[in-house]
Amino acid sequence: MKLMLWGGALFMVFGYLCGIAHALWSGKRDNKAVAELELMNDSELASEASYVCLVGAVAIKGDFHSGDTSTKIRGIEKQSEAQTYLETIERVLRKAHGGQTPKWSRDMESASSMGNDSLCIETHMGMIQESARRAGEEAEKKARQGQSPKIKRKGQ
Repeated sequence: MKLMLWGGALFMVFGYLCGIAHALWSGKRDNKAVAELELMNDSELASEASYVCLVGAVAIKGDFHSGDTSTKIRGIEKQSEAQTYLETIERVLRKAHGGQTPKWSRDMESASSMGNDSLCIETHMGMIQESARRAGEEAEKKARQGQSPKIKRKGQ
């Protein structure tokens, strides 16, 4: 019973994320200019890439396997647009990282082209966790460098 509830919850979250992804990026007309991408940090680029990854993965997973030829063609075109934009995001990342491409970017390109929508989500979640870990380490470092916080006792 718990497994069914958990599976249902995951299905609802996945459906919600796919809906958000489609609302935020539904094709090449939604691509941001390279200059705009260059102003984004890694977390923002990961979010942008995850929307594109999801739409591309769903297109290849669903539309491509349709019996209807026009739907199949639309799925191929959508996945191609997603792949092209993910490659653009990767170029921006490579430039920002001195010629190195973060693994998550390559993972999203691969997930999108293979129709692996769950890997799109897992990769983005991993990026969020890594970003939170780094932010926590930075906060601890700053706290150690500063003075200890003043504690106000009751009645003072």
